[in-house]
Amino acid sequence: MMYTAPSAVLPRWRGRRGLINTLVCAVLGVACALAFLVVAERSAVEPACIASAEAHGLTYVDYQVYSSKRRASSACLFRTAKGSIEDVSLPDAPATS
Repeated sequence: MMYTAPSAVLPRWRGRRGLINTLVCAVLGVACALAFLVVAERSAVEPACIASAEAHGLTYVDYQVYSSKRRASSACLFRTAKGSIEDVSLPDAPATS
């Protein structure tokens, strides 16, 4: 029988190389999640808040995300003509046709 020496290369997910691969996957996962949040904000939340602000003569400032214990999990923040900040739950913000 022929003798073969053990491979000097560790498997992909073991040892120091495995730790590096795991960290790379974790960083890529977090980056993808953040990119998804930004895309969701710009394509869904922000246009709905801007349309609601224009329909009511308010200025769109920002949006805020609340815990899931509330009926709505996000709210649009508007600035009124007097300068005060008003928050309206996103489902309650009337959409314009």
